[in-house]
Parts: sequence; structure tokens; C-alpha cells
Amino acid sequence: MSLLDLIKPNPMRKAAHSLYLTAGEQSRLPLFYTDWQVEDSFDGRYDMLLIHVHLLIRRANGEPRPAPRLAQMLFEVMLKDMDQSLRLSGVGDIGIGHRVKKMSHAYYGRATAYDAALDKGDAQALKDALQRNVYRGREVEPATLDRLSAYVVDNWQALEATPFPTLATGTYLFISPAEENS
Repeated sequence: MSLLDLIKPNPMRKAAHSLYLTAGEQSRLPLFYTDWQVEDSFDGRYDMLLIHVHLLIRRANGEPRPAPRLAQMLFEVMLKDMDQSLRLSGVGDIGIGHRVKKMSHAYYGRATAYDAALDKGDAQALKDALQRNVYRGREVEPATLDRLSAYVVDNWQALEATPFPTLATGTYLFISPAEENS
């Protein structure tokens, strides 16, 4: 948040913060780490956060101006949070910039793979991207990969159906993952 935001609050920045918090809460649901075999680590949590944030960014970027500005603000909020998280974990000032840059590159690589799969409606390409990124190539049960892939698609479809003015208020709830163990 900048000094200017204290003087003249920017509703779109406030919406970006709110959406980021929602994505963060959703990405920390225990089911992902207990039942869906996502590694409960910084990397695993980061990958789950990226999925949720990217779906929101993808949605905003699909609209005319000023919607892409919301997407950019959401990305900036994520990077600031990553910077702060690294600082709190003890990474020194010299290493922060390099790590945040690396994390932003990771975001773009994942976003490109997820977008290509979602654009084509290619379920296998999405599963491959999730296997490579979220599970880091680790073997997981095929049913688990199916559930995560379906979860991403379901949430994307719900976001597509959500009017942009609703998102611009910072109000959105992701679809909850199925609470099944099979």
C-alpha cells in the first residue's frame, strides 16, 4: 500500500488485496495437503496459491479495461507478499530480489501451461502441468490428479460465469474441493 492509497484509497487495489486474501485462504485448505497429496511445504503452498491467484488474474485479463489493471494489482500484491514471506523466513536483503524474480518466472511458466490447457479444454495437458508443477513430477494417485484437475476446471468455469463487477468489489468465493478420499 502506498502513501497515496492512504490519502485517496484506490478501490481496485482494495479489491486486489481482498481477492488475494481469498486465494490465500483457499490455497491453505488442509484437504489439498492431507488427501490430495500436495506437499505441505513452502513450494507446495506456493504452487496452490499460484493456481488460485492465476485463475483470478486470468479472469480479469479477459475483460476490457480497466479489468487488466486489477489483474496487475493482484500480481503486485502477490509479489509483495512473497517478498515479505521471504524476509520473515530469514532470507537476507541481498537474496530477496533474486528469489522474488525466480518466483515471478515460476508464475509465468505455470500460467502459460495452465492457460494453454484451459484454452484448449485439454484435460490431459492440465493434468500434465499440475503433475509437473504442483507435484514436482512426484508420482501421485491418478484419481488425485483427476480431482485436482477437475477442481481447477470447475473453479475456472465458475469464475468465467462471475460478472466482472462482482470481482471488482473484491468479493469472490472459490468452489470448495470435494471432500472425498477415494
